Amino acid sequence: MDKGDKVKWVDGIGHEQTGVVDRDTNSGVFMIPVRTNDDSLLKIRYIDLHLIDAATKDEGKWKVFRFSPHHNWKVDTGDNWFIDCGLEGEANAHLIVAAVNACASVNPDNPQTVAESINNMYEALKGVNTLYAEYYQLKPEPLTPEWELVQKVVREANKSLAKAEVKK
Repeated sequence: MDKGDKVKWVDGIGHEQTGVVDRDTNSGVFMIPVRTNDDSLLKIRYIDLHLIDAATKDEGKWKVFRFSPHHNWKVDTGDNWFIDCGLEGEANAHLIVAAVNACASVNPDNPQTVAESINNMYEALKGVNTLYAEYYQLKPEPLTPEWELVQKVVREANKSLAKAEVKK
């Protein structure tokens, strides 16, 4: 870890604490000096520290991290549980985080139901697109504001379908 890295850890009574690494260390060091928010200097076990990436620090959101380039990629679930994705598991970790965070943004109370309905929503969007294409063949000119709204919804559906179907 490098001096100035923002870190977090869970203390002995289960509270999340944050601080800043006080000096550069290598992966062979067992205890890392960390300056806390109240300017105390503590030594925390290397394995207990988690880097905080300022770009992904959203409370309540799952995040991807690893302790150092020599450690496994992990997913922080935000409630002191971590999913280990392995040394080569960065892509899987990001997929897990993107999926969970997207589902939670649609239904924060029950993201599991969103995950279970993704295939149905995808098929419904394809159905809207097919219905529009068939109807447009019969009536190519927009005649009403409602028709313009339908066209707008179909354009958004097409964007979503295209995004979902992008291949690597």
